[in-house]
Amino acid sequence: MTSLSAVNLNRLVVFAAVVEAGSLTVGADRLGIAKTMVSTHMQRLEAEVGTTLLVRTTPDRQVDLVVEGVDVAIRLGRLADSSHRAVKIGGFVKWLVASPGFVAQWGKPTTLEAVAKLPFVGMSALQKPLVAPLESTRGGKRIVRFSAGFSPTPHLLSRSNIGRRRGFYLTNFSIREDVAAGRLVRLLPAWSSPPADIHAIFPSTRYPAPKVRVFIDVLKAHLEAKGG
Repeated sequence: MTSLSAVNLNRLVVFAAVVEAGSLTVGADRLGIAKTMVSTHMQRLEAEVGTTLLVRTTPDRQVDLVVEGVDVAIRLGRLADSSHRAVKIGGFVKWLVASPGFVAQWGKPTTLEAVAKLPFVGMSALQKPLVAPLESTRGGKRIVRFSAGFSPTPHLLSRSNIGRRRGFYLTNFSIREDVAAGRLVRLLPAWSSPPADIHAIFPSTRYPAPKVRVFIDVLKAHLEAKGG
């Protein structure tokens, strides 16, 4: 058993920042220190507690559940063919949103053509980061192709560092609270992406581990409580 006296408690602050930020890079930015220093702290903390604390992966790559020993993965949208089992745990759509400052600078668009001309943040993990398929509440279907924008890697697409000077197109569950609180403004609220599913996938076995079943049930209940 690891002794608490063997752990440098200052490293726990770094660890908490990395977990909250979702990446070493963003965690380093928030702490105001170099990414290499954050990485060093994490390596030494893992040595002190005697276990792996972070699973480091490169951006725009899908984890192989069996090879990498992952119990459950969450997939959004269409599932690729595989031997894994999948359980639908919720659904989502994407909204066009921007910050109040962005709207004050550029105005609030009233047509899809006007939206397409605005600076836009895409996600480089997507095949077409600057293309947005949309459906209206009246049944209309359109595809918007943005002419201006940039495509950061997923770990840079946090609520705290986007939307200040550009519009963006993200899942409703990740930004619903910001829209409700007025931190983000929904653009053209009659339009959203086509509905898509959220799945939990796990290696195919006759009897899934109890922890897998419990995790999926808890996550499904959480998403239902948040409105799907």
